[in-house]
Amino acid sequence: MWAEWFSTHRMTLSASNSQMILEDRHFQLSSTINGLGVSLFASWTVRNELERGDLVDPFQRETDTSFAYYVIVPRNIDLSTPAKRFRDWLVGISERTG
Repeated sequence: MWAEWFSTHRMTLSASNSQMILEDRHFQLSSTINGLGVSLFASWTVRNELERGDLVDPFQRETDTSFAYYVIVPRNIDLSTPAKRFRDWLVGISERTG
């Protein structure tokens, strides 16, 4: 994601720069709040932390990205009612924020 961010802002990310990639987003968020680095997050995922002042957006703008998430379900299985509600809720959030 950083390579895309740098490219979007017409900057070059040196291959020699060391990078730590934290796969667990909760650990990444906690590490960022505790001052261990800078992270890229979708604004809606850290809205509360931004409002509380735990995090700051130094650029005060959002950046479009090619990254996406997909909801996938088995092809020939009827979803349970709770699973349908969750899917519908998730789709609703993505339509409001995307």
